[in-house]
Amino acid sequence: MDRFFGVALLAAVIYFVGQILLVAVPVSGTGNLQRAIYLLFFIVNLPAFPFRLLFRSASPEVSLAVACFGWGALFYLGGVLRRRLSARRLTSA
Repeated sequence: MDRFFGVALLAAVIYFVGQILLVAVPVSGTGNLQRAIYLLFFIVNLPAFPFRLLFRSASPEVSLAVACFGWGALFYLGGVLRRRLSARRLTSA
């Protein structure tokens, strides 16, 4: 469970650092930094896409929380699957 909350916290920190950069760094509308920041926001919010489809009236803050916990869940499940597959390889060899 520590990995779950660690990744969720890391996703939130990355989002807020991107938010600070977007406000603090003056870039034009076609700047590469601004494109990278928008891509970062898209990637961070990607796990919340099904939630946004189901609850269209949800606030952006709730969507961000769901996205961060979604990244935590994805990494946690990835770790579980990796351990299970490595255990299966060890027992079948």
